[in-house]
Amino acid sequence: MISFFRVKVVSITALIFIFNCGYLFADQNSIDDWQRLLHFHSDKFQILDKSFFIDGIPSNPKQELDKTISLLNNNDRKSQDFACKFPARFNWVVNNIETFNTINLEQVNLSFCPHYQEYIQKVPVDEISLVFAAENITSPMSMMGHVFIMISGYDEDSIQRQHAFSYFAVINSFNPFLFITESILTGQEGKFGLTPYQTTLFNYTQKEGRSVWEYRLKSSEKSNSQLRDHIFELKDIQPDYLFTQYNCATFIYDLLKLLNPELEIRGSKHLWITPRDLVKDLIKIDALDKQTIFINPVQAMKLVKTDIHKNTRNLKPIDFINNYQVKKLTEKSVYDKIYIRHLNQVFYDKNLTTVQAFEKINKLTNDIEDDYFFIPGPEKASNDTQASLGIKNVNQRKFGTISLMPASHTQLDSSAAFFTENELKLGELLISFNENTILIDELTLYSVKNFNTLDPHVKNLTWGWNLGLNRKEPFENNKTLSFNTEFGMGATVEINNILQIYNLNYIGTYFNQYTKYPYFKPEVGLLLNFNNKLKANIHTNNTYKKSNQANYTQLSISIEINKNYRAVIQSSINKNGLTETKTTELKVVHYF
Repeated sequence: MISFFRVKVVSITALIFIFNCGYLFADQNSIDDWQRLLHFHSDKFQILDKSFFIDGIPSNPKQELDKTISLLNNNDRKSQDFACKFPARFNWVVNNIETFNTINLEQVNLSFCPHYQEYIQKVPVDEISLVFAAENITSPMSMMGHVFIMISGYDEDSIQRQHAFSYFAVINSFNPFLFITESILTGQEGKFGLTPYQTTLFNYTQKEGRSVWEYRLKSSEKSNSQLRDHIFELKDIQPDYLFTQYNCATFIYDLLKLLNPELEIRGSKHLWITPRDLVKDLIKIDALDKQTIFINPVQAMKLVKTDIHKNTRNLKPIDFINNYQVKKLTEKSVYDKIYIRHLNQVFYDKNLTTVQAFEKINKLTNDIEDDYFFIPGPEKASNDTQASLGIKNVNQRKFGTISLMPASHTQLDSSAAFFTENELKLGELLISFNENTILIDELTLYSVKNFNTLDPHVKNLTWGWNLGLNRKEPFENNKTLSFNTEFGMGATVEINNILQIYNLNYIGTYFNQYTKYPYFKPEVGLLLNFNNKLKANIHTNNTYKKSNQANYTQLSISIEINKNYRAVIQSSINKNGLTETKTTELKVVHYF
């Protein structure tokens, strides 16, 4: 219903645009392109930097077009300055407006723009790719992954040039409260960056340890040139970065509408656009041509380590130099060969082996491709927004429950898109109600858990952090809504492909109108995953406050109904001295 209504509005707006302007357009798509070049949609400009426009922020795209045509018709120095600053808009006007005073192209044209001419020589465009960098769950701004575009082409000397174009936030403070305020409400400083692609790729895969997916886009020579010219227009612009409204994914989504107008309608269906949403939407409209994966060696080793021979687990750098044992182990299974190939890279990166040994093992395992069928990928993720409806029993008192999480996932959701079991909650709201009351049970501002499994060759820690309001304060019977923040570290052991055992040791604080105290909370648990069709989590923790102690134990079971729905059953007991609270909940979760 929403998308149908929006299409109607866009069509009517376009007709008004045509007749009120008094200009003749080549076709309907040209009107849409003008608005895309101005980053105008949902009835507002998405970029509010005044320097992005001729004379301040206009009231609508028509006003900016009137000013543009008036300026270009002057055929003076200001006309030329405009063409050099906004080459994509200049070309759009020349190619699409048919009834207005003719621009003197001998006086005003792009050949008189030295900076632009240097740019197109250095940034040739034969192909454009979308690049997805896997989540860096340790970075606040990249905990859902990151997307940018790669521009590739051959210059006049037949030298291939590749550039990455990205939009990112500049983090000026590590204060979590300031970070949340700026990223959600007031906006952070945003930056565009055009950098050599190989440098960018190295930073993601080697320095940050992230896997990267390249998706070549289907596009025409005309649209490629228009996109390149538009990137030039953005070089001095600094739009505010808002994590929930204007982030790397929403910006690249807008940018790629110049190549794939179908994204216009799909984008309107999202409550919050994430990097994975963009990848999945491009797949749905058949806009991708080729995929290339640069898998991080450590992440590749994690995928297969439960299936390898015990002797492979115990390999040391000297074994790679001697080579004999390694060669025999590569013949055990494809999983051993995959593990050895990437362990060889890890040892080499740490200068623990020789160039000769590295090249020998690489040659021995080069028949293994990086795009293994079981590798996680952004297209395998559930939709990032979820809501639930359920019933709950608390010590024989019955409640209905509803929840909404605008973005990301819980540990009970499918983990097919991730290299580790993890959880990321952003703005999750939990409400319970009955005939007498409505209660906000929990408002999670930001919560993350990353269950990094131990590996004999790589040191990994499991950790978690939580910030929000909840009624989980374990020592009060009235369960006041309390501010709670906590941080914990521990370890996770992967027993097999189904079972993991973990420990997390939290320190934190509770604060409400009645009490304020720090606490220590060790937690142990089991994670079970049956191919994401059924997942279970049982954990127990003790909260210590001075001489007081409370125990909390919970069992959670999640069952896939289909790709958009899961059923979740949870049962918990909280013990505080002689007081015991038993809670059971059944809910259905919808992903959209």
